[in-house]
Amino acid sequence: MKINSKKLIGSNSGLALLYAILLISVIASILLVIVSLTLLGLNNSKQGERRTKVLDVAEAGINYYLWHLVHDPDDYCDGNTCPGGSGPYGPYVHDFTDNTGTKIGTFTLTITPPGGGSDLVTVESRGDVEDGNENRTIVAKLGIPTFAQYAVVANVTSGHLRFGTGTEV
Repeated sequence: MKINSKKLIGSNSGLALLYAILLISVIASILLVIVSLTLLGLNNSKQGERRTKVLDVAEAGINYYLWHLVHDPDDYCDGNTCPGGSGPYGPYVHDFTDNTGTKIGTFTLTITPPGGGSDLVTVESRGDVEDGNENRTIVAKLGIPTFAQYAVVANVTSGHLRFGTGTEV
């Protein structure tokens, strides 16, 4: 009995091609999923960075106004002339830049002076970033420091109390 080798090769060659196409399809699908997940992760990472940046900008507004109140405790209008009424005053918009002078965003302040038996100044700071449409708002209640902040309690039996150099008493 004689076996025709051309007939065997011809009948199996279509099956090998089908296996090759199937293998390429599976590999392409896996690569597509990997690339899609990578791009999704990068997009989420950039959104998280922008959310953190906008929170930093809003917090900078609170820190700025805390500094402002330390230097001028009765100014509730950010250095401007206060209109009549009891507030809230604002909005006062300030640019927020990094240490190279590049503008990162803006913070918008709205200040409510103390009133109604309270000594607290309410400062609302809304941060906006330049490279996105995210914004965050922080509300802080700032109080006047009490005398207790400057008090010293000591139990010294030797009669000597020492403060470090540069301390004002």
